[in-house]
Amino acid sequence: MDVKVCILHNDDLNSVVNWRAACDNAEIAYDEVNLCWSDAIDKLKHKNYDLFLTWPPGINENEKKIYDEKLLTLQYVRDELGVK
Repeated sequence: MDVKVCILHNDDLNSVVNWRAACDNAEIAYDEVNLCWSDAIDKLKHKNYDLFLTWPPGINENEKKIYDEKLLTLQYVRDELGVK
């Protein structure tokens, strides 16, 4: 079974090191999308991912809140497109 995996991150690439290693060890192909980039939603709309992996930033509460809002926007877009 092919699982379409997407690792979501911000500009801190240290947040994805463990996800990359886990996918590589399990020989699971994955894409990465930086949620800070202006084209992130467009990139995510064009693939029907089965699984999103992420680790929200924890530097401060404001950054975490913004990241959480981006994830909610992603969920809204997926719901509007009928993506399951």
